[in-house]
Amino acid sequence: MNQTLYGSKNFNKYLIKLSIPIIVQNFINSSLSFIDNLMVGQLGAIFVGGVAASNRFFAIMNSGTSSVIATCGIFISQYHGAKDEQKIKESFRISILLSYVLLLPFLLAALFIPDIIVKFFVNDAQIIDVGVRYIRITCLSYLLLCISLSIASAMRSIGQTKIPMYICIINVSIKLMLNGMLMYGWFGVPSFSIEGAAIATLLSRIAELVLYLTALKINEFPFVSKIKDLFSVSKVLMKKIILKLIPFYLNDLLWSTSNSVILKCFGSKGDMNYNSYAISSTILDIFQTLNGGVTTATIVFVSQKLGNGDLKEARKRAYQTEGFGLMMAIFFCICMFLTNYIVPILYNASGNEIIRNARILIIMQSVCFLMFQMSMQNYSIFKAGGDARSILMMDCGSVWLVMIPLLLFGAYCTNMNIFQLYLLGQLGEAVKLVISIYLLKKERWIRNLAK
Repeated sequence: MNQTLYGSKNFNKYLIKLSIPIIVQNFINSSLSFIDNLMVGQLGAIFVGGVAASNRFFAIMNSGTSSVIATCGIFISQYHGAKDEQKIKESFRISILLSYVLLLPFLLAALFIPDIIVKFFVNDAQIIDVGVRYIRITCLSYLLLCISLSIASAMRSIGQTKIPMYICIINVSIKLMLNGMLMYGWFGVPSFSIEGAAIATLLSRIAELVLYLTALKINEFPFVSKIKDLFSVSKVLMKKIILKLIPFYLNDLLWSTSNSVILKCFGSKGDMNYNSYAISSTILDIFQTLNGGVTTATIVFVSQKLGNGDLKEARKRAYQTEGFGLMMAIFFCICMFLTNYIVPILYNASGNEIIRNARILIIMQSVCFLMFQMSMQNYSIFKAGGDARSILMMDCGSVWLVMIPLLLFGAYCTNMNIFQLYLLGQLGEAVKLVISIYLLKKERWIRNLAK
């Protein structure tokens, strides 16, 4: 076995131990969103539309706060490797402070102009009414979510991945029970319709935060800070993190926008083809989320080595995670391929042609998933060293300069069917992989941010 790309058995066992809890947590969260939509769907189609419009607004807000928390997580990992407890605490405080700075405009908009927000996504008056009723309550949960996400990220950044997984499992159970009670009136509780769904979300966020705070009370984590010290942060470190955050946030923003353009391209092929693509994309999203456990583990593992100053060992370990990532990708590819057999069961009301096309797309996606995973594995190594320039070049550069122009050409200038259009888009994924391999070998990511 090539020791450049594959570590020892103990090396791979450690990465599995680190990544499995994150994979489980990601899978549960993905499943919750799916089940949540099914439960809301029982109230009626307009309720699904109202919640979907509200969640799109939430997704935009979440992209910013997630960028902050992920960037601060890199610094926490590196300072943990350097055993600099003071800087770990400051990085954690900054993640909360900057999250709230980005959150505040969204929270005020949701409280005072919810109708304008929902109208931006939909035009139907009934759906707008549902969305406004839902968003006015759920927006309060944003205040709690920022803290919970910051704590969960900090735990993962120091290698403690099991506690967030356990909390996720408990919180999902609470959320589903509250949904049933407040939406449908289980156990004699009054039914509150869509407001019940919103209240269930808010209460589950409260429960989640209580669980995290309890975990902090029981365990001694190096990032734990007192509330009175929240604003005690170094201006130098704050500036350092912000300078890293800006390109990461820009990349996430461009990536989110590119997804909308890609959906528009596939939508140009008619409603039936679009529905097939929507089904296959739902399956693909699940496996991309699961793969996020592998890449998150890589970021934590490599950044800690970079932070303790052992750059030679960090370089060796980074390349060895490539082999681990490849093995996990093959496993995910096989699992994704097998899901095409259960699509007719899950979507039996969608029509035979839609299901047939969706199954073909899933098979194609499972084959092409290897390219995606290898690119994302390199992405995680760049992120571990704070190499934002390489990430912008390989991620959004390849998408906006190659993939989207190809898809726009195929969608609006040719008679390509949906399968040909998908393969055309994968040329952009191939370019991304080539760029990422080139940038990996440039080794600009070998950087100690904890200096």
